[in-house]
Amino acid sequence: MKMSGRPAVTWSVVILTLDKPEHTELCTKSLLAGDPRPDEVVLVDNGSSAENLLSLGRVARCLEEGGIRPILIENGRNL
Repeated sequence: MKMSGRPAVTWSVVILTLDKPEHTELCTKSLLAGDPRPDEVVLVDNGSSAENLLSLGRVARCLEEGGIRPILIENGRNL
C-alpha cells in the first residue's frame, strides 16, 4: 500500500523470553490491541522449558489469527 507516493511503513517487534510465558502473553495481548499493529513479531526463546515452548506456540497462533506474522526462533540457551 502506498500513500502519497511513498511505500507503506512496515515494522517488527522482537520479544525475548526465558521461562516467562505470562510476560510474553501480556505483551502479545497489548500488541494485538494496538493500532497500528506490527507486521511481524519475532519471538526469541533463550532456552526455556518445554512448557514455555508450548506457550510460545499458542502465542504464535494468536498472532497469526490477529493478522500478525509470527517468527519463532529457538536458541536453546540464554544468550
